[in-house]
Amino acid sequence: MLRRTRPHIFHVFPSFDIGGAERRTVDIINGLGDQFEHSILSLDDRWNAAARIDTRIRVQFIQPPRTKHPLKRPVALRRILMCSAPDLLITYNWGATEALMAVLSLRLPAIHTEDGFGVDEKQRLKRRRVLVRRVLLRRAFAVVVPSNALRQIATTKYRLPESKVRFIVNGVDLDRFRPEGSRSLREQLRAPDDMVVFGTVGWLRPEKGLDALIRLFAQADIPNTKLVIVGDGPCRAKLEELVQHLQLTERVCFVGATDDPAPYLHALDVFVMSSRTEQTPISLLEAMACGLPAICTDVGDSALLLGTNQHPMVVPPDQPMPYIKALKELAASAELRKQSGEENRLRCEQNYSYSRMLESYRELYSDALRTS
Repeated sequence: MLRRTRPHIFHVFPSFDIGGAERRTVDIINGLGDQFEHSILSLDDRWNAAARIDTRIRVQFIQPPRTKHPLKRPVALRRILMCSAPDLLITYNWGATEALMAVLSLRLPAIHTEDGFGVDEKQRLKRRRVLVRRVLLRRAFAVVVPSNALRQIATTKYRLPESKVRFIVNGVDLDRFRPEGSRSLREQLRAPDDMVVFGTVGWLRPEKGLDALIRLFAQADIPNTKLVIVGDGPCRAKLEELVQHLQLTERVCFVGATDDPAPYLHALDVFVMSSRTEQTPISLLEAMACGLPAICTDVGDSALLLGTNQHPMVVPPDQPMPYIKALKELAASAELRKQSGEENRLRCEQNYSYSRMLESYRELYSDALRTS
């Protein structure tokens, strides 16, 4: 066990892979510096996001319980927590709620964060999960949500008091993600200056709707354009098969996962999202901060981030023609791309800064620790 010299925060993730919640947490850990010590437990034993943590930060990585038994697992988690003796527990999304069960009998403040849902709850929340949340989340010190949609779900579906729900919008590092950046990667992407490059960044999961995006790009059939997909995940092989089937191998580029998406964003002309379910996407904020125009499906708070629900920036989900029209309109107008990108950067500066988000989390952690 590490010798503790400052408050110790224990994070429990369903997976510490490279997703939005994991990236945000890494940014917070790095930003808080040596104010806290951290332990991180990944229930599926995946750790890809760990490489992003500043090596100067004191972090211990905890192996998950070996048992998968639904009754024995919370007991095993409780044992791990007792051995680690943290000052604060933070759990992330539905997959980590069993860690909340583990602390019911411990004098340990807990914060739960809700970032959204998988494609299996796109249309309707699962009743059993809602009922479990109603019971467990009331025992937490606070429940953090990054979107207005989730705030409403927390108070109406989970029936949590408004005082327990903390709305902290995601933020973006405006110095790291900015319009002035090298476009040298375009040569590597085989994209000359006169080509319009659409692109997206994220974990390749079913709820991101990238299969639909590829089909829409194919149907739009806009001359002298390319689609760049930055990221990795369980859907990559099937997406690559789809690209081959549609004979788009020269026009769709998979670049894999990256520790720094900024250079790829600088190489794009238009950021595109096709999510079937979403809340407050960090990748969209990073693209906006880089001064990129964006096309988004109207899910979660995407329209709120962009400050508009108007075409061609925001399109209805599961409706191909508006999306295709949006691709064509932004490809055809450099002036529209420039104007929209400038507006997006300004909105990030005014509403979605990393420093504002970091201070909100610092205050929340300090409030919770005072209750212990």
